[in-house]
Amino acid sequence: MADKLSGEKYGYLYLDPIDCDSAEVSIAVSHEYTKRGIGKESINSLIKIALGLGYKMLIAYIREDNVGSKRLFESVGFKRTERHKVISLKESLNVFSNEIIMNQYILKIR
Repeated sequence: MADKLSGEKYGYLYLDPIDCDSAEVSIAVSHEYTKRGIGKESINSLIKIALGLGYKMLIAYIREDNVGSKRLFESVGFKRTERHKVISLKESLNVFSNEIIMNQYILKIR
């Protein structure tokens, strides 16, 4: 995602197919651009694109401590369905590090 006037990049949005009926959605917006409705507008646009591509369900995985993202996805209709404990791998040290709690959110669009 980029500012229309300056061209400055301020985030990303992606739709990653899981199978023919579902896809994972993810978004990140730079802190300087939050609280402007960009996230909500972007997710709503992505939902329309997903419908056009024939997807029936969108899935988002959101860290437990990411309150803003949880609020954003819930505001467009996603519902939390699962909670997972994930152990992250520090690539540089090649050892397992801290546990992260991830929440799975689902939106049925058909």
